Amino acid sequence: MMFTRFLPYSREKFLILLITLVFTVSAIYLYLNNLQQKLSVQSSGERCVSELTSLRYQLNGKDFHLSVSFVICYFTIQMFIYSLNEFINTQMFLFVEVTQYKNRIDKLLTDTQAAQERDKKKIKDVMDSCVAMKQQATLCQNQFQDLQSECKKVRDDYNQLKKQPNV
Repeated sequence: MMFTRFLPYSREKFLILLITLVFTVSAIYLYLNNLQQKLSVQSSGERCVSELTSLRYQLNGKDFHLSVSFVICYFTIQMFIYSLNEFINTQMFLFVEVTQYKNRIDKLLTDTQAAQERDKKKIKDVMDSCVAMKQQATLCQNQFQDLQSECKKVRDDYNQLKKQPNV
């Protein structure tokens, strides 16, 4: 996760990590489930072939073995179709669940990003206000210093007039 070090907030890192984890676990689960289904289908097909071979040897080539083999294969195929339909329904259910979860995470991420933008705007307003207040304080300080120097000048003039003899 090299790109997470560039993200400034740990909340974003957590969300990205959570999304990545959910998708990784989902992908592993779907892969293992698919692998299990393939192995089940393969063993079912091998079992059907071995049963047909066994029946053929038991019946020693009689015509009856064709109808029995057909019935066994038919029921095996029906069981396979049922299990395949069940697998497809399960996969569709999981897909819908994962999609809904992804949509919720996307909405949460969008809401979080919007809140972050609002917070950035508020911080910018506060910073602008602080800069304006600092400028105002500097202006007031300059005015105070000007008034202080003018007051000192008036005091010096007063003291000089006081020292002079009355005219």
